[in-house]
Formats: sequence, structure tokens, C-alpha cells
Amino acid sequence: MPKLIYDTKNFIIEQRGFNSLLTKKSESIFSQGNGYLGLRATDEEKNVYNKEDFFVNGIFNRGDRTEVSELANLADLLKTSIFIDDEIFMLNRRMKYRKSLDLKNGILKREVEAKIKNKKFLFVFKRIVSQTNKQIYAQTIEIKQLTGEKTCIKIFPMIDGQTTNSGIQHLDEGKKTLLSESLLQYQEQTNQSNHWVIHNLKLRAYANNKILKSGNDDYVLKMARRQVGYLIKSEVSVNKPFKLEKIMSVSTSVDNDEILNYDNVKENADKLAKTIEEIKFKDIEKQNKIDYDKIYKQFDVKIEGNKEAKYDLLALKFSIYHMNNFVPTHSSNMSVGAKGLSGEGYQGHCYWDTEFFIVPNYLFTNPKIARNLLEYRYKGIEGAREKAAEGNYIGAQYPWEMAWPTDGEVTPYWGQPDIVTGKQIPIASRKQEIHVPGDIAFAVDQYFQVTNDQDFMNKMGYEMIIDTAIFWTSRVEKMANNKYQITDVMGPNEYKGNIDNNNFINLVAKRNLELAIDYINKLSSNSEGLKILDDINKKLPYKWNLNLMIDVKDNLIQQLPNENNIIAENDQFLSLPRMDISDFQLLGDAGKKLFNTKEGHKRLGAQLVKQADVILSTFIFNELFSREVVRANFDFYEPVTTHDSSLSPTTYSIKAIDLRKMDIAYKLFKYSLNIDMGTNFHSADAGIHAGSLAAIWQSVVFGYGGFRFLNKNVYISPILPNQWTKLTYSITVKNTKLKVSVNKNDFTIEKVSGNDLKVYVNEQEYLISNKHNFKVITKW
Repeated sequence: MPKLIYDTKNFIIEQRGFNSLLTKKSESIFSQGNGYLGLRATDEEKNVYNKEDFFVNGIFNRGDRTEVSELANLADLLKTSIFIDDEIFMLNRRMKYRKSLDLKNGILKREVEAKIKNKKFLFVFKRIVSQTNKQIYAQTIEIKQLTGEKTCIKIFPMIDGQTTNSGIQHLDEGKKTLLSESLLQYQEQTNQSNHWVIHNLKLRAYANNKILKSGNDDYVLKMARRQVGYLIKSEVSVNKPFKLEKIMSVSTSVDNDEILNYDNVKENADKLAKTIEEIKFKDIEKQNKIDYDKIYKQFDVKIEGNKEAKYDLLALKFSIYHMNNFVPTHSSNMSVGAKGLSGEGYQGHCYWDTEFFIVPNYLFTNPKIARNLLEYRYKGIEGAREKAAEGNYIGAQYPWEMAWPTDGEVTPYWGQPDIVTGKQIPIASRKQEIHVPGDIAFAVDQYFQVTNDQDFMNKMGYEMIIDTAIFWTSRVEKMANNKYQITDVMGPNEYKGNIDNNNFINLVAKRNLELAIDYINKLSSNSEGLKILDDINKKLPYKWNLNLMIDVKDNLIQQLPNENNIIAENDQFLSLPRMDISDFQLLGDAGKKLFNTKEGHKRLGAQLVKQADVILSTFIFNELFSREVVRANFDFYEPVTTHDSSLSPTTYSIKAIDLRKMDIAYKLFKYSLNIDMGTNFHSADAGIHAGSLAAIWQSVVFGYGGFRFLNKNVYISPILPNQWTKLTYSITVKNTKLKVSVNKNDFTIEKVSGNDLKVYVNEQEYLISNKHNFKVITKW
């Protein structure tokens, strides 16, 4: 049985032992990338249990007319067949197997000790993705013979274009070219979106530390359908190893903000070919050590304490490592898929997770990246208008799932068959999960309040907020009492569909309307603003009514606290029976037990919550709720929440910290860390969980660090768990950088740069001008 080992001193995560049924976990969590490209960490030996994936962010394609656009799996340059005395090398459980990811430099290393025909061998595989030149990655394979007479080996490195997305072929074959000695180029083109992808592969083979030359019977060029590579023959013996080094690059049509034509991609690929002829694996390794140091310093968080605290810090580093893998920093044409670039889960599509669980991390550390992610949404505004028109509405209804920004809605229409009727069930979220427009409007406004980026608002932000508000005026239904309601929806709690007046949806809709009205009034007060409004109106293919917007804002139903301070999740929720659901909590995938058992079906018809819904409202709109209301709703909803969504435990943990419920806060915090990193070998089969990994930073900074930006103000009220002795972090707000250092009983806030800043510390207003000392509030 494989085991995961966590080296908290050296920041290395290691898998020991091999089982072909349990490979997908480490394939996902050991994946590598740089925001531009992503490599799934499959083993080099090609086999049915591996799912190789190589993605370039933004290369989407629709495989056939029955499919939606998805992130296309590109040609594989890593899989390499090895023959030992004419016997193909394949893994088995008896072999000594160690696979590790070094978070300090991004190196994936695998060591396999094997006995083959009474001889012992050590195979050492390494991979690295460059953080400086994001189009380059590299691999080494070393074969060392430990015992026995000399051995004949054959190794077949190649570019393999036979890859698919679970059977869907997205790319047509193009040209195969030998550019120079041991330097190959392979071209492929997506068969619907028509994107060009050009791969280069430079080989260096060494026998007994001497480089081998190609163009002879022992180093032969091979070609087949969608494949090009070399068959290399050599010998190894004790103290005479064989080593193969591969330096690889990829160039595509989406490498710039403007789509490149074939000639541009070919020109870029040829330049990269010259580059990879000059560099070696060790050059990338040396530079990556410097680059990763910068990556971690960008987030600048340190945790000190006992053994658990050291693990928590490792988990935080792990989350930052993966954020760097999946967040695009080079273009605003792409966003973050729910599985990042680590697997085919959710087809590479972007969800609302980005606005609440990823954008804030960069908003307070590197706002340029936050702007890129919001610009991506603006580039999809036409698709949002088309989405609204699907339901005979107007306005910008941002899709539930997005791919390339102009693709519009890409949520599949159909899901799994009903086990009773045998008929396919429509995917309800495509129609019912309608809160995304409000989520985006909230994120746009928060970005502006934190950065004061007027250029962004003038070009994009005002239009996004106004157009999403127009959608709500179209989507609501007017009642006989002149109130407005929103029916037949699904909120964040995806266990409850076809419900009315979901508390979170109605709250986010009202906030969206409030923002639009405030900005319209502001723009209407001067000539420059009126011109911006006029330009927006020229872009809109429909008329809109400000008075209607005001009326809906004032009269939209809100779920208010009842006599027990409980906020109804929706109109129907509180009338449902209440049952004990403890056996279904914190399982990682409670859905299987819920949907496949009689006891589960009973609870699906009861007060059951998949993920934070009302509690998410109290997190996002914290300023609207008293502590008494937050406490009452936490106590009411947490016992009936399965936390089956990876986004749920973070939100509940942060709110528990706010309430100083420290035991349950740490329990949920640890659960959130282990969704991907923990020892459950099926928790990340289809890829890592991008939103929950990014949310680890928020758990630390927003939770234990006590930092919050609410209603245009900064709040700081930190507290440490028992396992930690110190926490330090830095954040930037309104061009002012603050450093917060938290001990058990006291903390300091220091202005590092920028202007003096008003901050509410433990709910009291202070002007932070240099370094200030405060006491930790342990109870409210």
C-alpha cells in the first residue's frame, strides 16, 4: 500500500510504494506547471492506469458536435518506453518505488529499484518546468545497473500525438521535422477551434558519461501516425550508467493576447528550438530555485509552532506552489479551471470559485493578476448576454461554466442517467445556478475599492456591474404585493435545486443592484462620467430602466433572521425535517453515500447542506450581520453540512475563528488542508481542487490572521490556534503594505510602505502610521 511522507523541514512530499490502482492521487498532487502550461505527474511507463495530461492554458476545443469546449490534452513528450534485454520495463508492487515533489524548486523525482532477470537496476527520473521561460520544460532518465553482467537497453523517447481527452481526439496531425541532430519538431492543430500547437524536443543521450551521436544503427529516427522519436540502443553495466536528457518546448496560437497565426507560431517555435539546444536541465534547476523563492515571498506568510504547525506551513507552501501552477499571469484570455492544469476534471472550465477563492489572494498581494482574471470575465460579456437570452432575459448573465472567454456557456446539457428511468438527467446548474453575475460584480467592485484602478473601471468595470444588474431586473418576478422574488434556482448548496429565494442569490443580486445604482449616480454627476455611461449604452443591445433597477433593489425579498436569529437558506428549507447527518460529514465524497443508500435518500429530503450557503453569506457580507446572528446560524447550519464541496470547510473554518470556536475551526482547517494533500488516495483522481487549495491562504490570512476587507474598510482581529506560536503575513491595500505579526497574546501591525491607513483593529478605529501594538481578543 503506498504511503505519503511529508518532510516539513525540506518541504518535500513523497510517495513510497506502488499500486496501479492508486496512481491518480500523486499524478494530480505532484503535477507541475507555471500558469502557462501544466503537466500531470504520470509515470514514464505507458499503461492503462495512467492518465497522461499536458495542457497549455487557453487551448480549448470542441471534440465533436455532442461535446462542449474543453481544455485539450496535447501531444505527450514525457512517456518513454524502456527495454531491458528486450523485455519492456513495467512497474509492479514488488519494486522499491519512491516519488517526490520538491516544493523549493518544483522538481518531480522518481526512483525505482527493480530486479529484472536476476539483475538489479535503479531507475531515476526527474522533471522540471521552467518558471523563467514558461514554454520550456525538461526531463532526465538515468538507468544504473547495481548487480549482474552488462545489459543491452533500448529506450524510445518520442513526441506522441495519439493523446486524447478520455477518448476524444482534439488535434489533427501536422508536420514532423528534424531540425538538427536530435532536435525534433511536431506540429498539431485543434480540429474545431483551429489553434496551432508546435512542440520541440531536444535529446542528449549519454553512455558512461559520453554523449551518443544520432544517425546510426544504434540511434535511429522513427516515425508513425502522430508520432516521431528515436530508438536508442546502448549498454549499461555496474558503474557504467545510461542517461537521457530531454529539453522540450511548446508554442501555440494563444501565447499572446491576440490570437497568433501559423506563421507567428512557427517563428516562435523555431526561436525556442534554438534556445533549447543551448540549455540543460541543471540550468533550469538553478534558475527555478531563485524563481520559487520569489513566488513564495509574494505571499509572505510564515507559521511557527509545534509539529502540526510545521505541517500547516507545508500545506500552505503546497497551496502556493499549485496556485503558481494554475493561475495564468501572462494573459487575460484565460482563467482558472476547477482542476487547474492537473487533470481533465470539469473539462478545464472556470467557475465562480475564481472570484471568491482565487482573485482575493492576488488582490491583496499582486493586483495585476487579479485584474487579468477580471478582464477575462469582461472578454466574455457577449457570451453572458447570450446566456441571458437563452432564458428570454436581458443583461449579462455570466455562465455557470466558462472556457475560452468568447465561448459563452459551456456547461454540458446532460448528466448521468437516472437509475430508475434510465433516461439522462439535465444538468440543473446550467439553468438554476444563477448567482455568478452577482459574484463577478462583487469582485469587480472589491478590486476597485482596494486598488482604485480607475482605468479598469472606465474600460470594463462599470459596464460589467451595470449589465449584470440589468440581468437581475429581468430575472426577478414581481408579486401581487409589489415585492420581487427569484424562483426555481439552486444556491451554493447544490443538494437543493428548484428552490425559491435562496438567501445567497437574493443577497448578491441586491448588492449587485446597489453597486450599479451607486455607480450610475456617480457617473451621472459629471461630463466624463456621462460619456462613459453613453459609451456603455451604445454597447448594450437592449434598453434598461434605472427606476426599475431601484424598485427591484428596494423590494427584492431578503431572507431575514427569524425569532431565533436563523436565516432561511431558501423559502422551503426550514419546513424540511431535521435529521442527524453526522455519518455523512467530512467524507470527501458524501454524495456517493447519499445518492446510493436509503439512509442517504432520506437525508437528501431533509435539512441538508452540501457546502456553505447561509454561512457563505455571513462571510462575504459580514458587515450586514451581528455576531449573535452569525453565531446562531453557524450553530444551526454546521451540524447539517456535509462539507462535500471542497470550498465549504474553509468558509466554515474562517467563520468559526471569527466566533472564537477554536476547536471546530482547526478541525475544519485541517480537513481543508488534506482534501488534496492528505492520505486519501482517491481524493484527487481527476485533478487537484484549485479553489480549495487557493483558499488555504485565506484560511490563514483571513481566518487566523484576522484580516478582512469589508464595505471599503480594513479589519484586523487575529488569533492563533493552540498549535501555533507565531504567524506573520503581509498584505497590500490601497497601495499601502502592512505587515502583521501575531503572537499568542498580542500582535503588531506595521506600515511597510505607502500612506497611513485607517484600520479597524478589534473593531476599534486606528490610523496605522508606523508600528502599533495590540492585544489578541480571545473571546467576543
